[in-house]
Amino acid sequence: MLASAPLPAPSIVVPASGTSPARPQEEPSEIRALREELQAKERVLESLRRGAVDHLSLIEALERETFLKEESVHRLQQTEAVHKQVKSLMNDLRAKDEDVDRLRLQASSADAALKVLDGESKGKADLVESLVCAMTEENGARSLRQQGGTYEQYGANGI
Repeated sequence: MLASAPLPAPSIVVPASGTSPARPQEEPSEIRALREELQAKERVLESLRRGAVDHLSLIEALERETFLKEESVHRLQQTEAVHKQVKSLMNDLRAKDEDVDRLRLQASSADAALKVLDGESKGKADLVESLVCAMTEENGARSLRQQGGTYEQYGANGI
């Protein structure tokens, strides 16, 4: 606080010439009125100084509060930006998960088709083997007939 203490009013006045210094003299009413006015003005000045100090304290508090609010707004904006990035990344991840699910379904369908084709292939291989065996037997029988015998005569011994 920058206030200065009011000046005390002297109770003893220096005597004018021709009076004795040992006896205090009363102040003239004009000086007393001026002193009282000075003291009143000093009280008003002190009150104004206290008010100014209070105003400065309020201004400092408001500046501090404004600074803290600006920091909070800045942090909130950063948080919102991060939330937007997270949301974007989540959407990307969701799209990629859908792609993975679609590719898994395609792989599953391709695997099922492959199993069907494998079964058909084995069936056809068995058929070809049967046909080869049948043709071999037929050729063997034809060859025996051409030689004059029957297949039953020689049996299945391969003679």
